[in-house]
Order: sequence, then C-alpha cells, then structure tokens
Amino acid sequence: MEKDSTESCELYLDTQANKIVLEGAVIFNTVAALRAKGVAVINTLVNVNIDLSKVTHADSSALALLIAWLRDAKVQQKTIEYHNLPQKMLDLGLFNGLDVVLPIFKK
Repeated sequence: MEKDSTESCELYLDTQANKIVLEGAVIFNTVAALRAKGVAVINTLVNVNIDLSKVTHADSSALALLIAWLRDAKVQQKTIEYHNLPQKMLDLGLFNGLDVVLPIFKK
C-alpha cells in the first residue's frame, strides 16, 4: 500500500538560512518520527530556528511536538524560535493558551 502524501512530513536543515524546515503534514501519524529527527538536529545547533511555512496540515499533536522540542532545547540551555506557523496551528495554540508558552515569531 502506497503512503498517502497527506500523511508524510519531511524535516531538514536549511544550512544557508540556518533553520530547521518542516514540510508536509505534522499530525499524529508523523510526530514520533519528527520528534526523533528534530532532536538529532537540535543537538547540532547553538540557536534553534524552526520554519513551519511549508506545513500543509497540522493537528493538536503538532503543538505537543513544538512543546517537546522546546523542552529538549531548554535542557541543553539553547534558545528555540518557531517561525511562520500556519494559521490553524496559531489558532489551536491561542485556544489552548500556548501563545504564552511557545516562542512563536511571525514574519
């Protein structure tokens, strides 16, 4: 059975812009793999910038992923910033009061 493209997400380091980029669906089915890949990349960076402008679909598990990465970065005494969140993720975060927890920056 072929994997549905709406249920995949890539995470890569854009070395020119010095940021982690997420591309695709950040949903329950993809967050476990993204968590592991993200931690591996976060471990290599001093300041962590994550660009979510290419996220095509997100659910509440995406916010849990951002919180987990925030904790991972804090344990290593690193700063982390999230950029270009899709409107649905911003709305979910606001609804759940996470706008005061997550370091979200709009372009």
